[in-house]
Amino acid sequence: MNKGQINPTRMELMKLKNKLQMSVRGHKLLKDKQDELVHSYISIVNETRALREEVDLLFSDVLGVFVKMKQKKALVDIYEMLMIPSSKIEIDYKHKSIMTVEIPKIDIKEIDTKGNQTYSEISAPMEINEVENKMNDLFPKLIKLSEMEQSIHLMTEEIAKTRRRVNVIENVMIPDLRDNIKRITMKLEDTERSNTVRIMKSKDIVMEKVLAERAKRNK
Repeated sequence: MNKGQINPTRMELMKLKNKLQMSVRGHKLLKDKQDELVHSYISIVNETRALREEVDLLFSDVLGVFVKMKQKKALVDIYEMLMIPSSKIEIDYKHKSIMTVEIPKIDIKEIDTKGNQTYSEISAPMEINEVENKMNDLFPKLIKLSEMEQSIHLMTEEIAKTRRRVNVIENVMIPDLRDNIKRITMKLEDTERSNTVRIMKSKDIVMEKVLAERAKRNK
């Protein structure tokens, strides 16, 4: 509020006090939301870090086996062998809410279709089954990892937004309201003192006139 536009009345003072009360309550609610978001965020970050390490390890294992397989077969032959996946993954994409933040919730259902393959068990290198098994284990973890990393991104934005709101209310809005309430209160007190002095002076003048009239009648 512009200090030059403040109307120093009791009605305005009451409005500012109500607004201050609402701002303090809103600040507490936003602070509680921020604390809960940060708590959930840290939990998800720790879980994501552990899953990321597991995925990186699986990737390293798959690449190691794949390198061995390339030493026995040409790359084009390997791609032909792996053309048809050995399993199918169905995904159900939903949302869940954490402190009003809508984050993804991906449910995974794996269906085996091992009868579909484009290579002969006799001619294929023995590492191909290991690659398939590790990749079948890796894909669900990759999907889960993407879900959690997107959740972290969305929660990071919401935490930053909530922190900005908390800071504005705490450092700008509430101090301005308190300052304006103080200024109006001081002006009203000054006005009340001036009125009291004026009334007392008026009373003294009236008393002087009364006493003067009595003095005239007693002569």
